[in-house]
Amino acid sequence: MMRSDTLPQPGVALQFWRLTKPRVNSLIVFTAVIGMLLAAPALPPAGIVFAATVGIALVAGAAAAFNCLVEQRIDASMARTRGRPTVIGTISDAQILLFAGVVGGLGLAVRRSSPAAGPGWPAGGRRPAPRPGRTRRRAGSGRSGRGTR
Repeated sequence: MMRSDTLPQPGVALQFWRLTKPRVNSLIVFTAVIGMLLAAPALPPAGIVFAATVGIALVAGAAAAFNCLVEQRIDASMARTRGRPTVIGTISDAQILLFAGVVGGLGLAVRRSSPAAGPGWPAGGRRPAPRPGRTRRRAGSGRSGRGTR
């Protein structure tokens, strides 16, 4: 899909950066940070906020790059998006998939290795300890509503 009538394209690194849709993702990251601050009863530690913010930004950027890949045909028909690397063919589909996978994986790794990786995150086989005074019911151990009293 290479077009010869287009202006010279920016460097490849800048094209990959643009695939992450940084303006849109800045709004995603901003709302996530506000959510973190509002969800905690006190200010969360800076390390947790930083790691979560970086992880969210990377994963959102990977999702945006994948979205550009999926919407190539639609982007080709819109004047605003006609110049995207996916449309003009300066970056291949395989490169975009690899980029999205690496950036998304890096975001998950940042999040996983952060101090906030606790019970709310897949713990690699670890389970949080049950809270004292709480027991789990087994399926079928409660009253079914049938039978005699």
